[in-house]
Amino acid sequence: MKKIKMTAICLSTAIALSSFTPLVLAHADNGKAKGKEKNQIANNMTIKIAPGQIKFMFSDSEQYKDIFSWALKSIEKLGAKGIISGYGDRSFRPQNKVTNLEALTLILKLTDYKEDAEKNDKIHSSLAKYQKQWGIKWGWGYLYVAVEEGILLPEEIKDFNPNQPIKRHELAKYLVRAMGLTKEAEKHMNSKLDFKDANAIPKDSRGYVHVINELGIMTGNENKQFKPNEPLTRAEIAVCIDRAEDYLNGDIYENENEAKVIFQSYIDDKLTVKQNGKTVSYKTINDVIVYKDKEYTNIDSLEKGDVLEIVLNNSKQVIFIEVIGEVEDKNQSKYDNREDVKFSSVNYNKLPDAIKNKIDVKRVSKGYEAYEYDDEIYLVAYMGKKNTGGYSIEIENVERYKVNSNYIIEATVVETAPDKNTISTQALTYPYDVVKLNKFDKLSRVYFADEKGNIIARKPIENIDETTTATGYFSKIDDDCIYIKAKSGSAFSKYELSENVQVYINNKEKELEDLKEGMKVSLTIIYDYVEKISADYDAKKAEGTIQFVDESKNQIRLKHDNKLTTYSLADDVKILVDGIESRLSDLQFGMKTELELLNNKVIKIEAVNYEESYQGKIKDIDISQNKVKCITLLIDNSRVKFDITEDTSFHMLDEDADPSNLAINSLIKVNLINGKVIEVIEIK
Repeated sequence: MKKIKMTAICLSTAIALSSFTPLVLAHADNGKAKGKEKNQIANNMTIKIAPGQIKFMFSDSEQYKDIFSWALKSIEKLGAKGIISGYGDRSFRPQNKVTNLEALTLILKLTDYKEDAEKNDKIHSSLAKYQKQWGIKWGWGYLYVAVEEGILLPEEIKDFNPNQPIKRHELAKYLVRAMGLTKEAEKHMNSKLDFKDANAIPKDSRGYVHVINELGIMTGNENKQFKPNEPLTRAEIAVCIDRAEDYLNGDIYENENEAKVIFQSYIDDKLTVKQNGKTVSYKTINDVIVYKDKEYTNIDSLEKGDVLEIVLNNSKQVIFIEVIGEVEDKNQSKYDNREDVKFSSVNYNKLPDAIKNKIDVKRVSKGYEAYEYDDEIYLVAYMGKKNTGGYSIEIENVERYKVNSNYIIEATVVETAPDKNTISTQALTYPYDVVKLNKFDKLSRVYFADEKGNIIARKPIENIDETTTATGYFSKIDDDCIYIKAKSGSAFSKYELSENVQVYINNKEKELEDLKEGMKVSLTIIYDYVEKISADYDAKKAEGTIQFVDESKNQIRLKHDNKLTTYSLADDVKILVDGIESRLSDLQFGMKTELELLNNKVIKIEAVNYEESYQGKIKDIDISQNKVKCITLLIDNSRVKFDITEDTSFHMLDEDADPSNLAINSLIKVNLINGKVIEVIEIK
């Protein structure tokens, strides 16, 4: 059997950060330092070595190193990693604007979706009609993945133009979604933002701006402005991507071009470091770029114990070094104080439902995840879909060690694959393993690495303990699930209902069946189940007397102030006649009716049998074939005509008298229901 050994590292605060503080990302300003903010940034970062001695990645970095000093480290670092590239003349042109397509491409290059995007030349069905309008010749694969993975939403496409400069609030949305923090953003859609121009931030971007600001990836300027609608320059987006890289990096299998190491020495172009407890040496290029304490310096300024992030070229030479911290005791290896951590494997049937739901979705693909649930940490390793049996994966050991008074938790993962000559069961399998351990304070991220120390995945610890919310417009209830839409015409989102879900409509407790299509709803979700539905709507009212009910077309026509209006009925319209639940066929001509409408459809009909009585002297009577057809009465000095039908009953003073014997000036009483004469009573 073939074994593949890997290491998963759960970082708390693993290193003491150096004095480097993330720079405030100012708004775009055509490449010119604007006011106090960028001048201050420039003065905080100096070039320590003589001009011309740094071998920059881009041909214009030397030219712009003063003006764009606040972004130069990010530009050169990402250039070394191959994440950003220059123009044909090797220039970067930091002052140029970044388009929506360029921004999405940069983001996806740092995620698990990079390979899919680069290999894919399909045009997403929702984008096909814009092919001629946009006229782009590259990037369709990136756009396909962006739509498919929910980074660019279907309802946003009509206002999306890949060739337009990206705005700051748009970049915030794309970054947060790519990080997998959409739910966190949704929780903060109504949170207060401490920017003076907060009102300028589009409503559906507010939660994303909140998250990106909290993470320190995109913040405001010295005037406490976010400038949400201003475009970004290439320099600004380089800083954003650099800051967001740890959050975006997914399962980077076989990525050997970067590593985090501890510096030991540098002699004759050979960099010696500690990497996962082992002493490793790398060759460097001449005049390798070194960034330390917010300034460019030479490699001789490195000190034993500095924690480095190094970037390698294809020849495995170091081409970029950034000092990101230092170990507490520079003579102590981080592997000298290991101790076992108690953990346990967890069978699927004994997992919380919230973890089960995650596994059901994730197990089809290779990957690693970490979840916090009920004060415990769950580590999950997936092998993905396999066409035969014989594969297995196991998290076999968990240890911890201290760095700067904080713990690193390291778990060893072993994968087993069948030998080529082994006969295996021909069946689809999805091997995975789950372990749980007690939560440690300040745990924030999980790093997965192979036994050589190369990082293969960086994952945040997803907290699925917390109550989350989702908002939208109610569509339907089906199979114990509720379906809502973000807005009219958008795709459905499906949420599973708890057994005891509570429903409130306009703050009054109701039942699920009282929800109507189009109602604005807020869902309270606990452990992936909807526990509460709060609906709010301002229904329109209409009134009148029924003139016609068309059951085939599901319509009703009312008369009000001598005006006829036809209304369409909702499929589940609620009908009450005299306060009793009734059917559409029970509605009668002339009934006084009040309608309740939502999204131009009648959701409720309240009808009453309207009874009227009139008394007066007969002034005219129309008799045909010995039958009374019409009677005109004098009522309050006005003549009122009443039509008589076969259903009208007469009560004469002389029981043997015929209704046709009614005489002019006889005093009678006429009773009506819904405008129809049902009774005529002779009084005098």
